[in-house]
Amino acid sequence: NKQDQEDQDGEGQNNSGHDNGGDDDDSDNKEMNTIPTTPSIGMIISLTTLGALDEISYFPALIMGKIFSPMELCIGALLASVIILCVIVFFLGQCKPLVDFLDSIPLYGIVGMFAVVLTIGLFF
Repeated sequence: NKQDQEDQDGEGQNNSGHDNGGDDDDSDNKEMNTIPTTPSIGMIISLTTLGALDEISYFPALIMGKIFSPMELCIGALLASVIILCVIVFFLGQCKPLVDFLDSIPLYGIVGMFAVVLTIGLFF
């Protein structure tokens, strides 16, 4: 009788150990799918660089019109990225009230204001 109970306890431990392994996988997946609340320096640099590349659609016209050389455009995009990065890291990081105010503005408000300003700009 004791032997049967020990066997059952052993089997129960194996099953519970196997179940915990599945729970660990779920917790690992949840950790990988979460977005960090404080961005890393690498994330800031990569987003700044990608943000500066949104003007890439203008680059061919500027090169074909001989307004800028390809080297000047590359240097200009790099300098723009560095300036934006410096403003974000050194200025906005020190101005918590300004950052909190900008965070409180909803995205649809920002997009709406851009649309209004650009639409008004078409007529003037």
